[in-house]
Amino acid sequence: MRNGIHNALAAHFNNAAWYDTPNLLLQREMDAVISVKQGIGWSRKAIIPSRVVAGLNYGFWTSLLGSGYGNTIWAAKNPAVLVPQAFPRAPVRLQVRSRVHERCNEIRFLHNRVFHYEPVWRGIQLQNGRVAPLGDLHAAVIDAIGWVDETLQVSVVAFDRFPNLFQHGRIMVEWEIKQLLGIS
Repeated sequence: MRNGIHNALAAHFNNAAWYDTPNLLLQREMDAVISVKQGIGWSRKAIIPSRVVAGLNYGFWTSLLGSGYGNTIWAAKNPAVLVPQAFPRAPVRLQVRSRVHERCNEIRFLHNRVFHYEPVWRGIQLQNGRVAPLGDLHAAVIDAIGWVDETLQVSVVAFDRFPNLFQHGRIMVEWEIKQLLGIS
């Protein structure tokens, strides 16, 4: 997702450092860019777009899809091209900034709950108050991966243990522990 958005914006602004365009970013995102650049500088490395892009977190990229950028980034001069460039394999009906943002924001909520060690097995409550079931969120993640790269999606699915664990989790985990410990 990050690279898809970056590549689309770099092409649109004809500048790999598009994030430096005056008055483009809102304060929170500009602060994130400044922070990443400072970190790169402190490590005594060159501040180049690839390092800046890699240093920005998932929340930054999700926020770029938000309504605060609907009239600046995504609609400016090129309303029908940027979202399909960033998400070339998304279904045409979903190649709309607001729909892509909704999906990525749901994934962000899941990401944040998991990385804050909060329980997610019963689903997570989204901003709109709806509780999204974990299985639906997993499907949304797999689907969104395919919007950017079908090969990556196929690879992830090939090694994905979630569906089986989600359905048979406790039994499988108990069996694996017993196998590892040599308990019958």
